[in-house]
Amino acid sequence: MSKLILWYLGAATCWLLFGTTVGEYLGIKFVAPDADQLSWLSFGRLRPVHTNAVFWGWASLGMIGLGLYVVPRVGNAPLASIKLGWYSFWLINIAVIIGSLCLMAGINNGGGEYREYTWPVMLLFGLGVIFTLINFMQTVARRTTKEIYISNWYIIASVIFVIVIAFVAYVPFWQDGLGETIIQGYYMHQGVGMWFMLFTLGIVYYFLPQQLNKPIYSYSLGILAFWTQILFYTVIGTHHFVFSSIPWSLQTVAILGSMGMVIPVAAGTTNFIMTFKGAWHKVPSSYTLPFLSLGLSFTLPVPHRVLQKLFVQQT
Repeated sequence: MSKLILWYLGAATCWLLFGTTVGEYLGIKFVAPDADQLSWLSFGRLRPVHTNAVFWGWASLGMIGLGLYVVPRVGNAPLASIKLGWYSFWLINIAVIIGSLCLMAGINNGGGEYREYTWPVMLLFGLGVIFTLINFMQTVARRTTKEIYISNWYIIASVIFVIVIAFVAYVPFWQDGLGETIIQGYYMHQGVGMWFMLFTLGIVYYFLPQQLNKPIYSYSLGILAFWTQILFYTVIGTHHFVFSSIPWSLQTVAILGSMGMVIPVAAGTTNFIMTFKGAWHKVPSSYTLPFLSLGLSFTLPVPHRVLQKLFVQQT
């Protein structure tokens, strides 16, 4: 189990180094556009290599690796299948490797941003995620605790959503005209909010109380944040195209959904800040809490100052 998790985190780190190195080279090209004359290293080909390696290589593998640690622990049960964990690991890594080579060779989806991988490449990634979902759900089904802790709500929901998001983005039936634009807004926004954010929140709901050695402040606030994020975040992709030719009814729903996101953001942030209450003195002596507290401070502009004031008072 430890070996599996460490390989996920190690691979994620490698993709982070690779992706940021490519990004750094692209930055150099702004200053020296003629740094090379190779088509495989052109800006148009390398830019999606950078973004997709960071999205699907670094962030996704890192989250799944931590999920393999969290999901069994909060259910007080062993991981259902180490073998499925390895299948997912290799499928996702192979997808990012082949995808990066295809993009450098000029083979791409040709559609929207962040979905430049062709469908066979994303099919490999999708299979890896499906194996992960099966593994997580079987682990939760074997739990010895009565309740399903909030971390597993978030983590399993995020894995379900990324499968739906990828399916919607790559099925060609609605990819013409305005449909292409609407799907692009949906895909980009849900990829960030219902894959990366939802999964990461599930991880924080475990590691924050664990590092503070105290329970989460409010289970009810966590559930409120969970369901309202699913309600509002799934309809706001079109707010990137306000005053466009997309039907105004869809734009209006996206605007209202964006306003509604105040509820899950406020509920989640309040929950985390109140969990810190009386334990701010632990931040300076911890390796992890400064990262968690800084991340929480960026969730809302107001809590950033509140956190800073509380931190100064406690230390």
